[in-house]
Amino acid sequence: MVWVGGAVLLGVLAIRVVRDGERGAVGRFVAGMRVIGPRVLAPATIAVVGFGVWLVLDSSAWDFGQLWIQLGSWSTRRPS
Repeated sequence: MVWVGGAVLLGVLAIRVVRDGERGAVGRFVAGMRVIGPRVLAPATIAVVGFGVWLVLDSSAWDFGQLWIQLGSWSTRRPS
């Protein structure tokens, strides 16, 4: 919830900051992201990946050969 909710909230705040038109608002927003990103969003992203892998390893009903897991890992790969 932190990961998804944080992304939605930041999107809404970014729209508001851009529409506000106040001088320096974008700079303050970016400065805030330098604090929030590494302390909140990065650990939440790592937790989502870690718990997803744990979920597959913990249950005999799931394995890494299943289509939904392969599609999920394929969508996170970056082109080289």
